[in-house]
Formats: sequence, structure tokens, C-alpha cells
Amino acid sequence: MFKEIALDPQCMAEFEYYGLLKNSFGPERGRYLIAPLREWVQAAVRALKASNISPVKRKSVSNFLNKLQRDKRNLYFLLPKDRQSVATDGFEPWRQWLVCQQHMRPFAAVVSEQPIDCGLNFLALLDDETCWPVSPTIQVERQVASIAVALLPLWYLAKEVVIIDAYFRFAMNPLLQQLVRDMARYQSVGTLTIVTTMETANLEQVYQREFSSKHASLPAINLITAPKGYFHDRYMLTNVGSIKAGHGFSVDVEKGVQADKLSLSLCGESESADAHQHLHSLLQRQLVQQWQWPAMQN
Repeated sequence: MFKEIALDPQCMAEFEYYGLLKNSFGPERGRYLIAPLREWVQAAVRALKASNISPVKRKSVSNFLNKLQRDKRNLYFLLPKDRQSVATDGFEPWRQWLVCQQHMRPFAAVVSEQPIDCGLNFLALLDDETCWPVSPTIQVERQVASIAVALLPLWYLAKEVVIIDAYFRFAMNPLLQQLVRDMARYQSVGTLTIVTTMETANLEQVYQREFSSKHASLPAINLITAPKGYFHDRYMLTNVGSIKAGHGFSVDVEKGVQADKLSLSLCGESESADAHQHLHSLLQRQLVQQWQWPAMQN
């Protein structure tokens, strides 16, 4: 539901890409522009200065680009941890950087006016039905593999993850085991917090048996047992965007009914902030039981 997008900074020489960047990226859009922010903006500014855009439009784009560099709350750009380690000779030329990144992991879409394999220019984006669109809601089978694949892009991008689900089990939960396995593989997530009402016996044994003994690297894991009835909806909150789950993050056997499908929806920033605030309030009032395990690094 979250897509990694490569956008050629030379595109900022065309005014329509200003609107594209401003209105099509961020947590509520399900897309992030993958690039080192400072280097990308510098290249975009050079392209803008060499463009034929009218002075009024150039000023709007220039102000927006400058604001991107100053804004600490960046809603447009990300550079995942694993992509930072890709060996290149620098960000420019962008096309060379793109090739190295594509070898590591393909982007969902590549946007450029240059003739690039699988690249899309602005007009092509208008007709694209596969790479560019992000559905606000998707349905997946309530099976471990299907749910894990749908959530996988988050493990490239997110640093902090909070699962709020009253019926999410800590022990003998194959979905949780798979999610932790994926987090351990990409090593971007630094903290995983699980908020549930389900009690777990022999917690230290469960943690050792199902997690620490199976992985050389793990995020810090926090388990919070909340009062019944405090949370109704089920969320996966992250620092790069949030997801709301209709049935909760649970698996089930197929019965041939509508409930065989799990509905995952992009969660708006306001609702996500509200869920965070209620969790913070709950912790401050000390109405929970909480266990913490530190991160394990390979």
C-alpha cells in the first residue's frame, strides 16, 4: 500500500511536476519519493534555473523546494536504510544512481522525461493503471503470506511500528513471527510496539523461544496489555504512514465467506494521531502492563 517512487530531479524544469510532487506524495497518498533530500533538491533547483518556466511559476517551485529542505517534518522524501548503503559515485548523474538502486530493489514507478526503460513521463502517468495508482483500501486473504506481502513495503521504510489490536496474540502467532522475520531481514524498524488485551503466560520463555533464539538481529519489542474496551479499531501505526485493518491483523482458515478477506486501508494522519494520543494517555495513567526487550544487533 506504500510505494517507493523514483522521480528524476530534472523533471522540475516542467511546471506540472511541481503539482505532482506537492499533491501525490506522503503518508496519506501512499507514495514516497526515494532519494537523498538535499542532493535531490539541489539537482532540482539547477534544473529549474535552466528551465523556461515563467518567473511567477519559477518562484512558486523555488519556494516549495527551499521549504522542503528546511521542513523537519518531511512528508515527501525517504531514503530507506538499506538503500543508503548502495555503492554509487554520488547522486549525480541521477540516472546512474537510479540503475544502482534498481539493481538492489526495483521501484514501484520511475518518473522521468528521459527515455528510461519502464520510465513514465507525466502524460504516461495519467494513463497508467498499474505502477502509479495507490488504492486507499485493498483486500487480501487472511493468510500469513498474503498479509505479510501486503505489509512488506513498510519494513523497507518505517523505523517505528505500533500494532494496536485487542485480539493480537504475542505467543504462537504465525503472522507476528513472519512480520518480525521480515523486520529482522531489512533492519529498518528499530522499535515494534504491540498493544493488545490478550494475556500471555511465561513471557520471557515465549520471547526467547519464538523470537530471540531465531534471529541475530531484532528491533526493540514492547508489549503492552491494555484494558478491554479501550481500543476498538485495529491499527498499524508507523512514522511513515498508518494502516487500519477491518478484521484486525489475524489469520483464519478459508470458509467461502466474505470474512475470508482482510481489508487494509490507508489511515489518515488525524486518526493516526488520535490513536497515538490515546495510547500515550493510557501509558501516562499507568493503566497497562508493559514489557520491554532491547534491540538485538547482528
